[in-house]
Amino acid sequence: MKKSLLTLVLLLGVGLLFLNSCDGDSDSSITGTWQAGSMMVMFSSGGTGEADLPDSWVEQLTFHGDGSYTYTWMKDGRSGSGSGSWVRADGNLVLTDDGQTEQISYTLDSEFLSLKTTVPEGDAELVFTRVE
Repeated sequence: MKKSLLTLVLLLGVGLLFLNSCDGDSDSSITGTWQAGSMMVMFSSGGTGEADLPDSWVEQLTFHGDGSYTYTWMKDGRSGSGSGSWVRADGNLVLTDDGQTEQISYTLDSEFLSLKTTVPEGDAELVFTRVE
């Protein structure tokens, strides 16, 4: 089960790397740097799983006030980074990276950003904590 959750975390992280959007206004409440901390998965076969991300997995998203964002990730000695554009539209966070656009359901408060998406195993929610 833990290996499956880690696989989902990796899939979600990689999926988030290829998201973004280019129209609309930025929103100052989401601007800043966010670090992933936990994940919950609602398996399509039934049941749920929740886990804190292991120390070997670090993912950060930084949303800039000009509508751009950057991301970095590290997992088990591998790393990556990238950038794109973002906009909030119709209750979703729309991310565009390298020509690919994805709409993600989200919730936001002053300290936590929760991104909800679908992965092959079911629905997943990745919770980020504001670090800046």
